[in-house]
Amino acid sequence: MSDNEYTENWDSYPSPVDEERVGFFFIDLGLVEIAPIADKPNLVRLRLNILQPDDVGMPCDREAAVLNEIEDALVTTMASQYGGVYPGRVTVDGERSFYFYIGQKTAGYEELRVALLPAFARVMADYPQYKYECRLQKDPEWDNYLEFMFPEPVQLQSMQNRRVVYQLAQHGDQLSVPRPVEHWINFKTQYDREAYWNAVNAMGFELLEMATDDENEEGYLFSLQITRDDKVDYESIDKCVLPLWGLAKEHNGNYDGWETGIVQGVE
Repeated sequence: MSDNEYTENWDSYPSPVDEERVGFFFIDLGLVEIAPIADKPNLVRLRLNILQPDDVGMPCDREAAVLNEIEDALVTTMASQYGGVYPGRVTVDGERSFYFYIGQKTAGYEELRVALLPAFARVMADYPQYKYECRLQKDPEWDNYLEFMFPEPVQLQSMQNRRVVYQLAQHGDQLSVPRPVEHWINFKTQYDREAYWNAVNAMGFELLEMATDDENEEGYLFSLQITRDDKVDYESIDKCVLPLWGLAKEHNGNYDGWETGIVQGVE
């Protein structure tokens, strides 16, 4: 695998962008493995207005399909003409911004900016109903991707929860039915593991196993496996897992995930 090869990993999540507004992020999480890319220091943004945003600023299904066509055309154009890398998009308050990182094919920065305009114009000519603007700025450290777009660790855990719940639902799980949910947490010291166990025991969790892994390369030698009966719908599992995740951080540990059996056919 070369330096710029990676596995795409697309996901979405909502997050505040300021004190009053929430943004809806669609992002390639896999890019973090190679970001920043040294020969793509320029950030390009095309922003357009959603024609009929709903009460949270997102498009209806019909318009979303059109916006997806625009997105595909932009990605193809930027990749073929500029070697552009697409980290994702952000939708805020009825506006959608598409971001790209590109290199420098022209002699100067201003020449690059001017060269981008007809490329975008050719794409948007097929969608005259949309007003748009494009911007070019230097971002060699990829701060827009790594600092603005990329989710916080606790958000990543919530997104992982959502993926597991989705898989359960795909298998017909009755998510609102409580059942044993098992959790794994790893620690670097026995002291931290013991302190964590005392805290979660008071929260109603039962001990399944304490083990030692002398070959853990990151130094998390002491593992803990616990269980409790819980619902596994999106809201319920976040209320269960995120406190465990946060408590693990407080005790210098690493929350390593959860699993449960599929529940079907319960009246």
